[in-house]
Amino acid sequence: MALSKVTSNSLSLTTLAASGAATLSNTLAVTGAATLSSSLGVTGVTTFAAGAVGTPSITTTGDTNTGIYFPAADTIAFTEGGAEAMRINSSGNVGIGTTLSTARLHSMVTSGTTTTVGRFEAAVGSYTGTSLIACNTLGNTSSYNLFSCITDSDADAGGPITEFLVRGDGNVLMGATTGPNYNERLKIIFPGSQAIHCNDSISSSSVNYIYFTKGAGPTNVGAIYYNGSVMAYQTTSDYRLKENVAPMTGALSKIAALKPVTYTWKDNQQNGEGFLAHELQEHFPDAVSGTKDDVDEDGNPKYQGMDASILIATLTAAIQEQQALITALTARITALTARVDTQAADIAELKTKVA
Repeated sequence: MALSKVTSNSLSLTTLAASGAATLSNTLAVTGAATLSSSLGVTGVTTFAAGAVGTPSITTTGDTNTGIYFPAADTIAFTEGGAEAMRINSSGNVGIGTTLSTARLHSMVTSGTTTTVGRFEAAVGSYTGTSLIACNTLGNTSSYNLFSCITDSDADAGGPITEFLVRGDGNVLMGATTGPNYNERLKIIFPGSQAIHCNDSISSSSVNYIYFTKGAGPTNVGAIYYNGSVMAYQTTSDYRLKENVAPMTGALSKIAALKPVTYTWKDNQQNGEGFLAHELQEHFPDAVSGTKDDVDEDGNPKYQGMDASILIATLTAAIQEQQALITALTARITALTARVDTQAADIAELKTKVA
């Protein structure tokens, strides 16, 4: 039947073929094929057969195995080349490559080892910015990535830059794409090449749980270490990293200039003892961070911090200097005592002669 005029009533057909414009002001139901070479306007409800994956109910001329069909109640599916590509199920979940979507967006790839499963990308004009990429990987291996976050995807400023990466072996890298350096499960590299490495050792006797490094090498500058009994906080001190090594002098006078104090913390009224950071900074600048009375752009205090362990070497040298003084004084006292004893013996002898 050819339809080329306005129809105001409901129309139910097995097939529909219209070579011109067709307008229907009520409902249209087609149980078979509907072919239009121009346009169809329906102000009511248009009903199509459910169709199938190989014969979708809404398709186009010359490519009849690609289109839209309705595989179940409250479900819409999109088929491409006779294979389902995507569906929206009765729960409103979108499934791509799967008919069993269990999330609002469920993308599945069943072949390949590095196939991209999903990609979310932010773009402004011609600039492609941050991308979140999920990939398919087979097996527990570092050769493939599970998930990554990439910035500057257009490489207009030296990119793309991988900011965050989860590899197939479960290792997490932030600011890095290679590793591990220390058998770590988590590796974080900061813009200045400083890095934190969280170790994956299963040893129960001794292990460096966290390494701190710098440079491209990288160079180990510290660690949080467990020796099987206690936890230790280490700073790298290898002689191969040092030069101009000389004995420390003047330590006793430096320690004598310090002002140990007792105090009460304002937040909990707990008693404490130690130093005031800015006073300690005058004599041990390496032990203190920050600046006295510093504030941020909003006027909030930027508090100073300190590491009193840096004083250990100076305290050791001060004790050695003090011990040297004690030893010297002891020797003088011993010599003076011997002279006194000698003089006392001489006096006793003279008294005997006089008597």
